[in-house]
Amino acid sequence: MTNSRVNKQRTVALAGCGAIAPMHVQALQSLESVRLVALADPDAGAARRLLGLFAPDSQIACYASLGELLAGHKIDVVHICTPHHTHVPLAVEALRHGCHVVLEKPPAISLDDLAALEAAVGASDRSLGVCFQNRFNLASQQARHLLETGKLEPVRTARAFVTWKRDAAYYGQAAWRGRWATEGGGVMINQAIHTLDLLLLLAGRPVRVEGTIANRHLREEIEVEDTAEMHIELASGARAVFYATTAYGADAPVFLELDCTSSRLRLEGDAIQLLDQNGQPQAQKTLDELLAASPAFVPLPEPAAAAAQNGKACWGLGHQRLISAFYASLEPGQAPFPIGLSSASLALKTLLALYQSDRSGQPVTIR
Repeated sequence: MTNSRVNKQRTVALAGCGAIAPMHVQALQSLESVRLVALADPDAGAARRLLGLFAPDSQIACYASLGELLAGHKIDVVHICTPHHTHVPLAVEALRHGCHVVLEKPPAISLDDLAALEAAVGASDRSLGVCFQNRFNLASQQARHLLETGKLEPVRTARAFVTWKRDAAYYGQAAWRGRWATEGGGVMINQAIHTLDLLLLLAGRPVRVEGTIANRHLREEIEVEDTAEMHIELASGARAVFYATTAYGADAPVFLELDCTSSRLRLEGDAIQLLDQNGQPQAQKTLDELLAASPAFVPLPEPAAAAAQNGKACWGLGHQRLISAFYASLEPGQAPFPIGLSSASLALKTLLALYQSDRSGQPVTIR
């Protein structure tokens, strides 16, 4: 934790007071180096509900738009927690006002949007970080460490499954959900993008995608996909398969498996397991010894139990770790935040290629 008595306290604003906003508020309240001073949301009721998380004497100003907020305050960092189609215009506005940006996923909903955001980031000297918080789960950190330090051989193939439940009531909570123009897609761009990001982070850069999307159980409610499958070719020559649906009857733990030359690495939820090539689990001691053999790996501290109270279990507990890491990266002499736009855009480009492949019936190269 950064000590406010040593470093200057940063003023922070939050745009969007919906479902994910409490996760950001809790993370910010745990940091001494920041002071949340303002909220922006055209829905005054949503802003009032979010204010209920603060102490009664907190001095938090509320505005109907980010533009009004930035005109009334000197803000160092803006957190953007708004509907998907507003991410790019709000991020561009914040960057042009000289603010750092913490941006909820997805970073954009189209390649044109992504190009506009890339241009704004390139023209700014501010930092933009994207919320792929599952990278900060303990199992994700362990898996990446083992692969990067050569404790396991290169990935030969990989598979991932996301089987969750989203019903008509979920889409009825917000008019922007379930529409191509405002959500940008369905299960892939909203729910499964996190698992796709992890697969690419661990297995390698995508170069070619072929797949299909479908609406299996909410045809009357939404126009986007609730089910998707794809085959991904990676730059290394490895292959990966990916399946995601929100037509399942529950939120099952995400499954991600990496098949290496002599072993398999399996992540299920936030648990990691090492298997041999016959699929037999290795002793936990073997995994512990592999991690302990490299002193560079330091397990992340668990966030406070309260950090999970305002979110869904399937969101994981990574927001607090991610936001803390973002603010640490802003201090002088620190390394850049690891989930910048270049890194975060790989999953987006891959799922947009899937949508294009479904429309054309052909494989799509990712450039």
